[in-house]
Amino acid sequence: MLPFSDVYGLNWLIAIAVPESDFMGQINKNTRTTILLCSAALLLSTIGGVLTARWVTLPLLLLLNEAAKDIAARKCVLLLSVGLMKSAN
Repeated sequence: MLPFSDVYGLNWLIAIAVPESDFMGQINKNTRTTILLCSAALLLSTIGGVLTARWVTLPLLLLLNEAAKDIAARKCVLLLSVGLMKSAN
Protein backbone atom coordinates (compact mmCIF):
# COMPACT_ATOMS: atom_id res chain seq x y z
CA MET A 1 0.00 0.00 0.00
CA LEU A 2 1.33 3.35 -1.02
CA PRO A 3 -0.34 6.53 0.18
CA PHE A 4 -0.91 9.26 -2.39
CA SER A 5 -1.92 12.85 -1.59
CA ASP A 6 -1.98 16.00 -3.64
CA VAL A 7 -2.65 19.70 -3.12
CA TYR A 8 -6.31 19.36 -4.15
CA GLY A 9 -7.20 17.13 -1.19
CA LEU A 10 -6.92 13.70 -2.80
CA ASN A 11 -5.99 11.17 -0.15
CA TRP A 12 -5.67 7.80 -1.83
CA LEU A 13 -4.03 4.48 -1.02
CA ILE A 14 -2.49 2.77 -4.05
CA ALA A 15 -2.33 -1.02 -4.09
CA ILE A 16 -0.96 -3.29 -6.76
CA ALA A 17 -2.74 -6.55 -7.54
CA VAL A 18 -0.75 -9.35 -9.15
CA PRO A 19 -2.39 -12.55 -10.42
CA GLU A 20 -1.55 -15.54 -8.25
CA SER A 21 -0.30 -17.51 -11.24
CA ASP A 22 2.32 -14.84 -11.98
CA PHE A 23 3.50 -14.82 -8.40
CA MET A 24 3.35 -18.56 -7.68
CA GLY A 25 4.42 -19.91 -11.07
CA GLN A 26 8.13 -20.20 -10.33
CA ILE A 27 7.47 -21.46 -6.80
CA ASN A 28 5.21 -24.25 -8.09
CA LYS A 29 7.79 -25.19 -10.73
CA ASN A 30 10.53 -25.40 -8.10
CA THR A 31 8.27 -27.49 -5.86
CA ARG A 32 7.64 -29.99 -8.67
CA THR A 33 11.38 -30.14 -9.41
CA THR A 34 12.18 -30.76 -5.74
CA ILE A 35 9.60 -33.55 -5.49
CA LEU A 36 10.98 -35.17 -8.65
CA LEU A 37 14.58 -35.00 -7.40
CA CYS A 38 13.62 -36.39 -3.98
CA SER A 39 11.74 -39.25 -5.63
CA ALA A 40 14.73 -40.05 -7.84
CA ALA A 41 17.07 -39.97 -4.83
CA LEU A 42 14.73 -42.29 -2.89
CA LEU A 43 14.57 -44.73 -5.79
CA LEU A 44 18.34 -44.75 -6.31
CA SER A 45 19.07 -45.19 -2.60
CA THR A 46 16.55 -48.04 -2.37
CA ILE A 47 18.13 -49.81 -5.35
CA GLY A 48 21.59 -49.22 -3.88
CA GLY A 49 20.49 -50.62 -0.51
CA VAL A 50 19.01 -53.74 -2.07
CA LEU A 51 22.12 -54.35 -4.17
CA THR A 52 24.38 -53.83 -1.16
CA ALA A 53 22.31 -56.22 0.96
CA ARG A 54 22.51 -58.87 -1.77
CA TRP A 55 26.26 -58.34 -2.08
CA VAL A 56 26.71 -58.85 1.67
CA THR A 57 24.38 -61.83 2.03
CA LEU A 58 25.26 -63.77 -1.14
CA PRO A 59 28.37 -65.46 0.31
CA LEU A 60 26.37 -66.49 3.39
CA LEU A 61 23.59 -67.93 1.25
CA LEU A 62 26.07 -69.92 -0.83
CA LEU A 63 27.71 -71.28 2.32
CA LEU A 64 24.36 -72.21 3.85
CA ASN A 65 23.27 -73.86 0.60
CA GLU A 66 26.42 -75.96 0.53
CA ALA A 67 25.97 -76.91 4.21
CA ALA A 68 22.34 -77.90 3.58
CA LYS A 69 23.40 -80.13 0.69
CA ASP A 70 26.07 -81.76 2.89
CA ILE A 71 23.52 -82.39 5.64
CA ALA A 72 21.09 -83.89 3.12
CA ALA A 73 23.84 -86.19 1.80
CA ARG A 74 24.77 -87.15 5.40
CA LYS A 75 28.26 -85.71 4.99
CA CYS A 76 27.81 -83.52 7.98
CA VAL A 77 31.06 -82.76 9.76
CA LEU A 78 30.51 -80.13 12.35
CA LEU A 79 33.44 -78.29 13.82
CA LEU A 80 32.66 -75.59 16.30
CA SER A 81 35.14 -73.22 17.74
CA VAL A 82 33.76 -71.67 20.89
CA GLY A 83 35.71 -68.98 22.63
CA LEU A 84 35.16 -66.04 24.85
CA MET A 85 35.84 -62.56 23.66
CA LYS A 86 37.34 -60.27 26.23
CA SER A 87 36.49 -56.66 26.13
CA ALA A 88 39.23 -54.03 25.94
CA ASN A 89 38.05 -52.27 29.10
